Amino acid sequence: MQTDTVITKLETIARQKLAASLSTDIDATQLDLKENMSDIYGLTSLNKILFITSLCNEMNIDLSNFNEDDLGNMQTLGNVIDILNKHIN
Repeated sequence: MQTDTVITKLETIARQKLAASLSTDIDATQLDLKENMSDIYGLTSLNKILFITSLCNEMNIDLSNFNEDDLGNMQTLGNVIDILNKHIN
């Protein structure tokens, strides 16, 4: 079970990494965890992979933990946080 501190750190870093991956300027704190990252924020498929890779590197999560279904289920920032949180040691 993860502590609130780890989850908060993951969310903070995820917000920062997503904001940096977007083509438009948006404050990381304004990102909605429930909004579709592609539809609402314009995140491209390539930038999604780069965002997730960067986030996994920052959080020391091995990318081999994920398959195509996992990546397909990462539609919202909340999805990304929930899925990655399961692999934090």
